[in-house]
Amino acid sequence: MENVITCPRENISNFFYKRKLNVFNLTGHLSLNKCAYNAVWSEHVAGRGANEISNALLKILEKVLEDFPTLETITLWSDSCIPQNRNSMVITALQHFMRSDRSYSLKSVEHKFSEPGHSSIQEVDCVHSHIEKALNLSEIFSPVSFLRMLTRVRK
Repeated sequence: MENVITCPRENISNFFYKRKLNVFNLTGHLSLNKCAYNAVWSEHVAGRGANEISNALLKILEKVLEDFPTLETITLWSDSCIPQNRNSMVITALQHFMRSDRSYSLKSVEHKFSEPGHSSIQEVDCVHSHIEKALNLSEIFSPVSFLRMLTRVRK
């Protein structure tokens, strides 16, 4: 999960003191097509607890399976952030996802965790770096502005 993005985001000091709207971004990277998948929501829709993270993860998985319906196995790599990854909510959501009636050929989802300080998800870190660079060059006034900026970010 990327750091919280606040809106509005501008290089004017007065904006710092105005009310901020937090925007959350969960990023997944698919090694098959070297593309990033982002689930974006703002705090007026939901927070960033285990339920929200799980739902965002399932939306990313659904999109991946729409793009690659013949996938039989998916391996998820997560960092060692305990509140976001290592909890029963994510596991329960993945079990529900596997049991749901879909027309995909998915047979297994494997969820791996990297050692603290030894991240195996450099691709996602690279995507977040590109997003941060684009944020520094953009004026973001709303979550819609953030989504438009995301579509222009290229690795």
